[in-house]
Amino acid sequence: MSKDKKPVTQDRKKRRSLRKALRTRIRRHLITTADRKVRKVVEKALPTFTKPDAKVGFLTPLLRQRVTVPKAQEAWLIALTERFLAHRFDLLGSGWVLNRYGVGCSGTEGVCYSEADVLSSQPEDCARRVNRANREISFWIRSVIDRHFEPLDWQRDLRSGYRWSEESWHGDIRYMRKDMKASIHPGVDVKFPWEMGRMQHLPALALAYEAARRDRPGFCTAEMYRLEFCHTFLDFHAANPPRYGVQWSSPMDVAIRAVTLIFTRELFRTAGALFSEDFEHILTSSIEDHLEFTYKELEYWQELRGNHYLANIAGIVIMAAALPQSPKSDARLAFGIRELIHETQCQFHPDGANFEGSTSYHRLSAEAVLYASSVVLGLSRERLTALQNYDHTLHKRLPKLPPGPLPMYPREGFSEELPSPPASVETEIDPEEVEVQRQQALREKRRRTLKRQLEALERAERAARVAENEQSDDTTLESKRTKQRKKVTQEEELKAIGVIVEKMVEAVESDTEEVSEEPQGTPSSPEEESPGPEETLIDASLTPLPGWMIQRLRQMARFAGAISKPHGRIIQIGDNDNGRFFKLLATSITETVDSSRSWERTTNAVPTEDHLNHRELHAALDSLFDTPLVTNTTHPVSDLIQGLTGGRFTASIVESVQSPPRLVSDGTEEAMSPLPPSDEITWGELEDELWRLGKNRSLDENFSHQVVETHFPLKGDLLGNLRHTSYPGFGLHCIVTDGLWLAVRCGPPGQNGNGGHDHRDQLHMELTLRNKDIVRDPGTGYYTPVPELRNAYRGAEAHYTAVPKGWSEANPLPWLFQLRDHFETRVLYLGPEGFVGEHTGYGFTLRRWVVLKPHLLRVVDVAMDAPEDLSLVVTVPPTTHDGKALAFSPGYGQFDPMPVEKRLK
Repeated sequence: MSKDKKPVTQDRKKRRSLRKALRTRIRRHLITTADRKVRKVVEKALPTFTKPDAKVGFLTPLLRQRVTVPKAQEAWLIALTERFLAHRFDLLGSGWVLNRYGVGCSGTEGVCYSEADVLSSQPEDCARRVNRANREISFWIRSVIDRHFEPLDWQRDLRSGYRWSEESWHGDIRYMRKDMKASIHPGVDVKFPWEMGRMQHLPALALAYEAARRDRPGFCTAEMYRLEFCHTFLDFHAANPPRYGVQWSSPMDVAIRAVTLIFTRELFRTAGALFSEDFEHILTSSIEDHLEFTYKELEYWQELRGNHYLANIAGIVIMAAALPQSPKSDARLAFGIRELIHETQCQFHPDGANFEGSTSYHRLSAEAVLYASSVVLGLSRERLTALQNYDHTLHKRLPKLPPGPLPMYPREGFSEELPSPPASVETEIDPEEVEVQRQQALREKRRRTLKRQLEALERAERAARVAENEQSDDTTLESKRTKQRKKVTQEEELKAIGVIVEKMVEAVESDTEEVSEEPQGTPSSPEEESPGPEETLIDASLTPLPGWMIQRLRQMARFAGAISKPHGRIIQIGDNDNGRFFKLLATSITETVDSSRSWERTTNAVPTEDHLNHRELHAALDSLFDTPLVTNTTHPVSDLIQGLTGGRFTASIVESVQSPPRLVSDGTEEAMSPLPPSDEITWGELEDELWRLGKNRSLDENFSHQVVETHFPLKGDLLGNLRHTSYPGFGLHCIVTDGLWLAVRCGPPGQNGNGGHDHRDQLHMELTLRNKDIVRDPGTGYYTPVPELRNAYRGAEAHYTAVPKGWSEANPLPWLFQLRDHFETRVLYLGPEGFVGEHTGYGFTLRRWVVLKPHLLRVVDVAMDAPEDLSLVVTVPPTTHDGKALAFSPGYGQFDPMPVEKRLK
């Protein structure tokens, strides 16, 4: 044996493997700690745009029918689109303001930033503001936009005037202080550019386009609406490269924006609009950018997930379904469907209420589940079949994606036939125009097929030449000549075939007669081939959504109806930030303003969105079922949902499906606390206890209970046809009669105890008599721009409840999006006699009696075993803040001192 080599013993092998493993761990640790910085440096040096690729194709059609606006809503649509075409927007209580570079601002509570007022709106200057690596592509995109289009400023808070930079890396943007108690810059609201970036005004342009195609009076030309949609999207795409700017700092808003773009394109397409191939390729590449960003930046936390993660998942489902089919999109779609089912079970109680503890966030989350589920229900059989064999190794994020197949469930009560539109909706269109569009589509389809065949022939020619050159050199001269003659003959045949194909393309372009959908005598393209015997398509009656999830959607509709008052507006429990997952046509309130404003050209009636009216959600949920649960009114969103799903569910199938219990963040089942049985605590016992408390208070000076009583007179008999409903998971209990609407908040904090969108409103009561609000929640106001005002609106003094004097000053509110007050709640009675509930949030038991009498509503608050120095105060909104009345806030950033009953008259 050589001296240079030593025998490799087992110990040496072990030491080598240990050293190698140690070096690997060190390298991995170094890469992990520097991964974000390295990735940022690399991505900053390269363009982040996904280049439009003709081989990828266009977005997959998702909508199966045209969406039409009823005549009764056309005036509202005309008023909206007039302002949108003029680039005026009403966002987050700003009023109708002009959005363009260099425009002034009104300020937020006296705070105003004006450094952005001098920016130029020239396309060249706008393109130079993006980072250097993306500048060339931004120039090219802006070259497609019409020179007369006025660019929008997507980076600015139009209320305060503060502006973010297009060159800022999305991970470097900070808008909250480290202590999470205020915005970094006073008065600045990052929600404003986010809301603008969602582009939720675009679907209204598509509806106006459809109405203009039917020659409805009052609308502009249809082409104006189509061009406004195209230019708005291209302007955003050029000004906001992926991962740069404030528009890419929130994955939730990225997903919502992508859904808006996809559905708007579908609304235009079904209305007969045609787009250029360049535009379709740019839109498809942009949706790919949105999908990958949302997927890689998932707002997922094992301990706590909320509406942000739910919007991420719903957006992934819709984006993956809309993109052309590929192994990656199939894996993304399978992941999205699995997580959508799981999060619906986690974030919604079995009674349909959302776990956020906010009635407005119930609409946002319910819309996310509804639209994503509608797209899943409408997936083609080919797409469902592909989902059974998706590649789970393409998924690299948490939570993990198990391998296929995706479970399928029977879709009972499903009909593939689309329901006919309502008789009151006018859908007649010129048949000649429809036929012309049909012929154009058929010719375009045949042109693409022949083009693919020609490319296949050229590929075959190149393959033959390569094979010919690889022949061995020992071939005889005679065989070479023979092969050369054969090669010339083959080339002549290929050229002849190419000439024939080109002539066929020219004939298709010039042909005006009816063309069959499939060219005769030519083989079908590989994309259009039907599956072979080894690939059997899934039955159309199967769906990845289990039956309990359809029932959960039905329960969401019931809760949405329960929180709506007789006049149509909802009760505001928790935060209200006007958030919508998708907005088709909002409900309106018309206000009158000074007609001398220069931009009021035709009327002095200003359309204002009513954020407390959830009629669109009601109609969207009702459209899934044959029997309406909430409303019978006509709304175009019904056509949208039915066009996405391809059919309806019958009302009978969901009643028999057993719904699983809701899961909390750690995966355990929720422990629901239903109301106690009637034989455990009777109303008689509670009434006797209340009588004894009142008697002892009047006789005993050392009485340890404090009692505060309030009376509301009821004029006339308002207690007929009494119904009561309880949602214990959410903590809302309602009593409804023919003339009275009463709701009491008594339940656990939202978000599984985090209380991010909760208010200190335990035992808060809302009262409406004959459609007039007597007591109501004041609303939300702002989030981060004015933290003092936010805390004032969510404090206990802003609600109709009892609170010890000085308790709020001694217990200030924590972070702006956290409210972890430790307390227990219990409902003792809910029935025809009234309501009795209690909570322990103040260190003692506070009990509230709500007693219904024929002509009197009696509210009694009792501090049980309270300290001797306690002074119990009952606050009735509106209260004061800094010496000023706390105005009613019907929406985010809106302050309405006018009583709502005057507006509703």
